[in-house]
Amino acid sequence: MKPKLFLMLIPLLIIILSCINLGCETEEDISARKPGITINPESVDFGDVPTGVIREKKVEISNTGISILRDIQLLQDPQEKNDNFSLDINSLAQVAPTVKKTFIISYHPKEEKEEKTSILVRSNDTNRPEVKIEVRGKGVKPALTITPNPVDFGKVTIGESKSVGISVENTGNFAVTLKDLRFVKQMDDIAIIRGDDLKGYTLEMGERESIIFEYSPDQGEEDTNTFEIETDIVGDSIFKVLLKGVGVAPKIEIDPARLEFKATKVGQVIEKKFRITNSGNSQLEVDAIKFIGSGNQQEFFLDIPTLPIPIAAGKSSEIKVSYKPLDHIPDQADLDVNSNDPLRRTSMVRLIGDIPHPRIELDTNRADVELRGVLTDTDIEIDITNAGNATLKVEKVEFVQPNSTKACLGFSLVSPTLPKEVEAQKTETFTIHFTGENKGDYDCEVKFHSNDPVTPEVKVTINLKRT
Repeated sequence: MKPKLFLMLIPLLIIILSCINLGCETEEDISARKPGITINPESVDFGDVPTGVIREKKVEISNTGISILRDIQLLQDPQEKNDNFSLDINSLAQVAPTVKKTFIISYHPKEEKEEKTSILVRSNDTNRPEVKIEVRGKGVKPALTITPNPVDFGKVTIGESKSVGISVENTGNFAVTLKDLRFVKQMDDIAIIRGDDLKGYTLEMGERESIIFEYSPDQGEEDTNTFEIETDIVGDSIFKVLLKGVGVAPKIEIDPARLEFKATKVGQVIEKKFRITNSGNSQLEVDAIKFIGSGNQQEFFLDIPTLPIPIAAGKSSEIKVSYKPLDHIPDQADLDVNSNDPLRRTSMVRLIGDIPHPRIELDTNRADVELRGVLTDTDIEIDITNAGNATLKVEKVEFVQPNSTKACLGFSLVSPTLPKEVEAQKTETFTIHFTGENKGDYDCEVKFHSNDPVTPEVKVTINLKRT
């Protein structure tokens, strides 16, 4: 053998030796490693289905291979598409080996005729990349015909009602007993006002009865319910009637419902706005905006458009309010907003106005101090509270004889050092020291001067007897 030929045969010898030692894979071996799709059943026959009735059948997909079945697609064959057939697919993107999953095919015939379609199932199974499921059914004349179905009340204004009746006719060839009449959901908006006594009634062939429903919406929104007529028909015992209507009403919303004004001085004008929004589904009419109650209305001013104010559904209108404080006393007033919202005729907006300022208060138990039997030296403690909403600054303390301008002898401030700041809602203790050289009565007015704009001066009268 020539050396060149020998070298060419070496790769082939290696493959042959590998097959001898490890075993070579056949085409069947390679195929066994792939996913394998199985459909059960591969044809679906709904048989006879009364028109207006929905029937469902389950189809099972299983993976008989040893790798994941992926990229699963289910669709009607475009060449045979029929809207009376539909698919309900649940988590069918992939199927693991040995796993089974199901999907649902529904049939809802509208006419009395035979119908068919094909469902295509596509996947990554290279042996069966597309599986075709033949589907057929036949719409037949129902034993019970209900008209109209669905029942549409249309738009009904809140506070009003609308009645619509249905006809229940036995169009079959045997008597039908109405075993039960019921709503699927418990709700007050839709009720039976005539025909509830048909429960247990038997309709003979060709006989027709009426059931009347009344819709009385209590919200500006769409309402739906399902009315079920249960019969003694085998296989198709329950007939469903869809009921729907829309409650129509405006809905007022105010934001914010509380306006707070913080001025810095008397006479300053501050402006704020509140928004009136119609979140309903019909036009809102704002009829009046007015002050109510006995608040400080003279310090608030309204800038109101011409009344009534029309606000379309989903739209808003802004109202401007001004505040001009006449003094340092906090102000409050309430506004009533009247509209045609049937569920909320009156809405309130609270107005709060203030000039942040300190407010000095003495301990009511020490507004007058009377001490008897005092020796040479004594300390008197007086608590001062800032009941306001800004920092209080005690700038000076005076000791004056009552009904006089003369200074008191023997009295002095020990603590704190002046000026002294007291935070809002805090209390500070002021210590007064008395030193008396002679026996007798000592009367003194202690005057505290601060930045309280309303009460810049407060006093404590001290009556002391030195023994």
